[in-house]
Amino acid sequence: MPAIYRKWFILCLLLSLVTSGLVMFSAIWLNHQLQFVEAFQPLEIWLLSGFVISQNVIVLPWLYWLDKRKAVQGKKERIPELVLHLLALFGGGLGALYSQQRYRHKTQKPVFQWVAWLGVLLLICVLYPALLYGSENLFSFL
Repeated sequence: MPAIYRKWFILCLLLSLVTSGLVMFSAIWLNHQLQFVEAFQPLEIWLLSGFVISQNVIVLPWLYWLDKRKAVQGKKERIPELVLHLLALFGGGLGALYSQQRYRHKTQKPVFQWVAWLGVLLLICVLYPALLYGSENLFSFL
């Protein structure tokens, strides 16, 4: 794996973990303050939803903004397209679609639209059975 890919994958993984942790901490704090639910059961759904929220609200919009900024400034080291595609596929399809329109970045390339919509479809295929039938079916498609 080239160093540029490794650098961005590690950065995005760390950012996703930190923001997922912040989302989980906020949910636990809110639960403690409002007595919203008895317990965070099943934990897998809460962890997955924290990851998905952080990908779509924080990580992908920030990456698209950063890549657009680097493109406008004419910098050579930009975020590789493969990194944006993989993050859109694995939980960030909605964030990718929003960011493309918000920052007017990568809208002329149809492959970015297709990958983002495929990411939304994959997200629905994973979350729908988990929310409908419970956490025991979260990874039943594997």
